[in-house]
Amino acid sequence: MSNRTFFFFVALCIGLGVVAGYELSTLPKLEPNKVLNLAGQSYTFLAVLVLSELITSSQKWRKVCVDFVAPFVMWFSSLIPLGAILGGFVGQLLKVSSGKAVSAFAFSFWLYSLIPVSILNETVTFPVIPALKALDSRWRWFGLYLLANGVGFQLAVAVRELIA
Repeated sequence: MSNRTFFFFVALCIGLGVVAGYELSTLPKLEPNKVLNLAGQSYTFLAVLVLSELITSSQKWRKVCVDFVAPFVMWFSSLIPLGAILGGFVGQLLKVSSGKAVSAFAFSFWLYSLIPVSILNETVTFPVIPALKALDSRWRWFGLYLLANGVGFQLAVAVRELIA
C-alpha cells in the first residue's frame, strides 16, 4: 500500500470513528454493553468467515486473510475508537446527551485494544518468531484472535449484565 493510500485509509477510519462516536453520543442514554456486544458479534462473525470451509480449503484465500484482512482489522480496531473519542468529545462540546459516555467507553475500548492489536501484529501481520512465519500458522492465529475477541467481548457483556 502506498503512503498516500495508507494516509487516506487512516483518515477514513478516524473519520468513520468520529461519525460513529458523534451519532452514538446523540442517543438519549447510551448503553455501553450494547455497543460492546455489537463489537463482539462483529469479531465473531468475521472469525466464522475467516475460519469457514471456503477459506480453509484455499491457500489463496488464507493469504488474502493474512496479508490484507488482518492488517485492515488491526488498523480498524485501533483507529475507529480514536475517532469515536473525538466524536464523543464533539458531542460533549455540543452538549448532546451521551457525549461523555461515548468518550469514556471509546477510550477504554481503545486502551484495551492495544494489547490484542499488538499480539495480532506480532503473530499475524509481522510475525517475529520464526515458527509463526508460515502462512497456516499466521492464518490460525488470526482466526484465534478474532474468535477470542468476539467471544471475550460477549462474555464481558454477559458478566456486566449479570452483576448489574
